[in-house]
Amino acid sequence: MKSILISVKPKYSRLIEAGYKLEEIRKSVPKGFVGWVYLYETLGKQKWVTDEKWSNEYPLWIGYEVFNNAYPPKRLIIEGRGKIIGRWWHDSYQTIPYEVTLPMGYESYDGEWVDNSEYGYWVNEAMLRKSCLTYEEISLYGNGKTLYAWKIDKFEKLDLYLSDFMTWNKGDKRTQDMNWIELKRPPQSWQYVYVKENKKWQVKKK
Repeated sequence: MKSILISVKPKYSRLIEAGYKLEEIRKSVPKGFVGWVYLYETLGKQKWVTDEKWSNEYPLWIGYEVFNNAYPPKRLIIEGRGKIIGRWWHDSYQTIPYEVTLPMGYESYDGEWVDNSEYGYWVNEAMLRKSCLTYEEISLYGNGKTLYAWKIDKFEKLDLYLSDFMTWNKGDKRTQDMNWIELKRPPQSWQYVYVKENKKWQVKKK
């Protein structure tokens, strides 16, 4: 079954996993696609921290039992898991147009009018809550281009790796044959993939 693999930073993948983030804002969208979107959590940053800082400030980070020779000893932590942590069903999205001049404001969920004319995007309070983003973050990310809010529905937790997926290349340029290859790198944003046959039913599901 044709699917999509999408790369998401740990900060936001954890919010999706926890059920708080219900929309993913992107600069492009798979128009006409209906199916599973597999969530790849990027590795993110690496730091050396003391055990005290580890327990108090980084409760969600993934830690490895590796210590250096410093005193007090420090632990190497990596922000993300670097694998596929779940999937959601994609069947709809919302277009977010950019306008140089917007109306004076919009009516928020509590009935109050909010001035959003300086940001240029048609977003409301509900979209901000579902995307877990601010006006400033959306404006900076979009940079004047049309954005799309992918709806996140029926999220399922998984424990899969890039090697569990196949993609393709054009192969021989003369014959235009398509060669299937095992996925080795995550996409910068998103790409079409196929789950390997022996992983069809997601046997590693938590």
